[in-house]
Amino acid sequence: MSAAFDLRAASLPLPARSRASEALALARLGFALVPMMPRSKKPYYDLLPKENGRPSWQPLALRPASDAEILAWFAADPECGIAAIMGKPSGGIVAVDVDHGAEVPPSLILTPTVSGDSSEGSDGRWRGHLFYRAAGAVRKQRHPWGEVLGEGCLVVLPPSIHPNGHPYTWTEGLGPGEVDVAPAPDWIYDGRAGARLPDALNARDRERVQQVPSEARTILFSPHRGSPLDFLMRDPEAALAIMRKCGARVARLGQAFCCPIPGHDERRPSMALYQQPDGAILCHDFHARDGVEWLAVPDVFASVVTGKPQRLTPGERAVWHLRAAAEAKIVQPPTVAAAPLPADAPDSVRAYYQGFLRLLALRALYDGTQTAAPFSWRFAAGWCGIGSPNTVQKAAAWLLARGYLVAVRPDGTEDRGSRSVTMFALGRPRD
Repeated sequence: MSAAFDLRAASLPLPARSRASEALALARLGFALVPMMPRSKKPYYDLLPKENGRPSWQPLALRPASDAEILAWFAADPECGIAAIMGKPSGGIVAVDVDHGAEVPPSLILTPTVSGDSSEGSDGRWRGHLFYRAAGAVRKQRHPWGEVLGEGCLVVLPPSIHPNGHPYTWTEGLGPGEVDVAPAPDWIYDGRAGARLPDALNARDRERVQQVPSEARTILFSPHRGSPLDFLMRDPEAALAIMRKCGARVARLGQAFCCPIPGHDERRPSMALYQQPDGAILCHDFHARDGVEWLAVPDVFASVVTGKPQRLTPGERAVWHLRAAAEAKIVQPPTVAAAPLPADAPDSVRAYYQGFLRLLALRALYDGTQTAAPFSWRFAAGWCGIGSPNTVQKAAAWLLARGYLVAVRPDGTEDRGSRSVTMFALGRPRD
C-alpha cells in the first residue's frame, strides 16, 4: 500500500509526512490505531490518552483515534510506529501471524486477503500477518507455526520498523485498498460454540419458515438479486442508515455503538453490525440482554419503534425491514389511493388506517399485484403504535362497519363469516 500524500501532514517534518499519511489512510479503512515505540512492539505510552490518570491504549479501543491525534503522534516523534487493535475496534479484523518458521499445515485454509510482511527468516520462509474479518469474538490462539491474534491483541502495521531493523511492508498486490479483507476461515474460531459466523435465521425461525408457503419463502428469504429485500439484507450502507435512524452513532460495519433497544440502557458500546459470507448483515448484541446474541436489523428497528424488545417472525421481519428503509429514505414506497376518513374518526382508527395503508405500500415494493394484506391484532398494535390489541380490534370494527376495509380470504374473495379476521383489503366507504 502506497498511501497518497495527505495534505494534513504537510506541516510535519519531511520523514514523518509519508508515515503519517499512511497511518491516516489505514484509519479511514477502519483500523483502530495505537502509537508504538520506534522499532518496538510496545505501545508509546507518552503519546497515549490517560485512563484513571494513567496512559493507556484502552480508550482507543472504545473510540478510534482522531486524525488530529494521529498527526500529533508523528509530530512528537517522526519514527513513531503504529499498531491496530484486533477484533471489534477494527471492525472484526483478526490476524493470522505466521512467525515461527514451521510449515503451515495444508489443512488450514488461508485464502488470499490483506497481508503484511514482517521479515523473511534465514530458512527463506515468509513471515507476516494475514488479516481476516470475523463475526464474533476470536480469542488468541497459539500454534506450532504462529498465532491467531484475536480480540484485543495489538498487531504492528507498516510503515513501522521491526525490532530487527527490517521495515514492515504490505505484501505486493495484497495491501489495504488493493484487495478486500476476506471472511475468516472456519478453523479460526477453534470450534467455539456460538463463535462461528451466525446464520440469519435461528432454529426457531427455521421452524417458522416451514409454515410459510414456498412462493412466500422465495420472496421473503431468498429474494432475487436486485429486489428491494435482497438489497436491504446485503447492503452495508442501508444497514448503517437504519441503525442511525434508530439513534445509533455508527459509521461502519464492525464499529461498536451503544445498543438502541429499549430497556438495554447501555452506557458503553455494546452492539455492532457484521456481514455474513452470503452478504446478509446482522447485529451482534455483545451482552445478549434478552437472551439473544444475534439480531436482524429490522428486529432492532421494530424494538425502537414499538418501545420494547421484539423478536419478529420472518414475514414480519420483511415488512419491518422495508419500513425501516423507507423511514431512512433508502427506498420510496408507492402511494396507495384510499378514501379519506371523516373528520370525526377516532385517533385510534386513524392510526390503524394509516398503518394499514403503509403496509400495503411497502408490500407493493416486492409484489405490486397484491390488493390485500394480513393484519393481525397483535402485529397491528405494534405496527400502528396503538399498544392494545383490544383497541386495534375496535378500530378495525369501525372501519369494517363503514366499508373502509373489507375482510378477505387468501384468494382475495370477501369473507363475511370468519370470527377471527386477519386479512384485509381496501373497500368502498358507505355514506
